[in-house]
Amino acid sequence: MRTSVAWSIAISGAVYALTGAAGLMVFGGGVKGDVLSNLSIDFVADALWGDVALAMGFVATVKVAMAVSMVLSFPITIWPMRQDIIEMLADYFGTTQLTPTAYYLLTYLSLLAIYVFAVCIQSAYRVVGLVGATLGTTMAFIFPGMLALRDCAGGAPLRAFGCVLLAAGVMLTGVGLVSSDDG
Repeated sequence: MRTSVAWSIAISGAVYALTGAAGLMVFGGGVKGDVLSNLSIDFVADALWGDVALAMGFVATVKVAMAVSMVLSFPITIWPMRQDIIEMLADYFGTTQLTPTAYYLLTYLSLLAIYVFAVCIQSAYRVVGLVGATLGTTMAFIFPGMLALRDCAGGAPLRAFGCVLLAAGVMLTGVGLVSSDDG
């Protein structure tokens, strides 16, 4: 299993780095942090042989698909968040079994907090940029690095690999946070 995880991390890291380098080489500083703002009708029309109507349809389809994806992913996001809160509170209450009233109260208060946050932010693009800058590097570099450091049986080479992953994750998170602040 350790070999499979190491190869999957190495391949994912290589693909991640090559995608970023290729995007930078092709588009340079013209790449915006928000993927959808890079998708302009003029750019797509040039790629689709100058057909503006087809480009408008394509851009609209991509934006609607993105909105539908976000709406449909919300229930998938709220359930683990609620479970994590329940497990954190289990030390205080001594159980993970909440009464129906407490369960629904936690659910509705979480939804209220999310909606208040969504209403108060001025730009969803900044939030998407911050989430992308932190979550992607955390999942790709920091969490695997922490697991490598925690694996006592891996020895010095695995610990060194874990340190390299953590350093890369921290550096890429910093670069992502700085670059997402431009929007």
